[in-house]
Amino acid sequence: MPNLLNSQLTKKQAEVFGYLEEFQQKEKYSPALKNVADHFDVSVPTIFQHVDYLERKGYLVKEKGVKYSIRLLKTMSDIALTFSQEEIKPEITVTEYKKLPLNKIILGDALIELKKLPSESCDVIVVDPPYNIGKDFGNNIDRREMSEYVSWCKEWINQCIRVMKPNGTMFIYGFSEILAYLSVEIPINKRWLIWHYTNKNVASLNFWQRSHESIICAWKDKPVFNRDEVREPYTEGFLKGAAGKTRKGTMGRFSSSGKETTYNAHAGGALPRDVIKIPALAGGAGMNERWFMCRTCKDIFEPRKLKNHLGHNIEKHPTQKPLELSKKLIMSASPKKDGVVLVPFVGTGAECAAAKTLGQNYIGFEINPDYVKMAEKYIGSIKTVQKLF
Repeated sequence: MPNLLNSQLTKKQAEVFGYLEEFQQKEKYSPALKNVADHFDVSVPTIFQHVDYLERKGYLVKEKGVKYSIRLLKTMSDIALTFSQEEIKPEITVTEYKKLPLNKIILGDALIELKKLPSESCDVIVVDPPYNIGKDFGNNIDRREMSEYVSWCKEWINQCIRVMKPNGTMFIYGFSEILAYLSVEIPINKRWLIWHYTNKNVASLNFWQRSHESIICAWKDKPVFNRDEVREPYTEGFLKGAAGKTRKGTMGRFSSSGKETTYNAHAGGALPRDVIKIPALAGGAGMNERWFMCRTCKDIFEPRKLKNHLGHNIEKHPTQKPLELSKKLIMSASPKKDGVVLVPFVGTGAECAAAKTLGQNYIGFEINPDYVKMAEKYIGSIKTVQKLF
């Protein structure tokens, strides 16, 4: 690679560009980002940032979501400033926090900030990462080649497992077709939960309408599970049917002893199920607003502004979650006191706000400064109204 560098580039960015040029000249096709990361012994996200910068400065173009699609627009001989060549070194060793940054939102890259946390320091981890479906999170990282996305996810998954306490629990949001790739990369116990929202329609009219998101629930050993804190209302059928009635004692499928069984309704409700029904953050979904089924509606549908969702302010974020959903997950897995809830991708702060509402500590990381401001404003308006136990 020539000893030349454009003043717009750092030495590291120039070395990445030089490697791309050499690789294409030799192999006659462009490398995947993982190839580049392996060559320099750094993470895929680090290389992604360099390539993204090179693209924004007009040195190359890369088709989003397509492997081997980097096309160089310039050569090293086009660049004008001489420099002494320096190798790209492995990522800088980070300094561990001497004290946990409790109840704070840290502006920074989750992969870097996670490494600063001590091992086995967090009780509950709620992860709402970019879904890799092209949503605008303000950081250009939500449309990668799947191999790059999974490689990036593996890094924060492993870090989250490291900082999770032995009896801790991690929840990861996502669409099932995306989480399927991540599930096989999680080397600890896991179960699937479903968040079923009944009030949200997607734009596509040419395929199955999505009415749920998946949640991976992962844990190391025997996790904390507060079943009585997250019980659900009984179905009307149970209350009118079996509740309070006694089944005669017969040996067989329902009883090995032949004893009578009385079905009593628990005061707190039914045991929690793995399908959680909570509306999404969207208005205009009531029966009278489903205009095609409504006898009182006019022929012309007038879109309405999104309504507040049980006190949750609607902010500009593409995958914002309801406060009550975050509360349910956190309540299910929090210890009796001094719990620490880790949120690697804060967004506008629903998970941190839920932790504060429940009297739990939180630690949040967010790379987008606009979201940090939104989250701090939102969390600042929240009061602790319900302490566990």
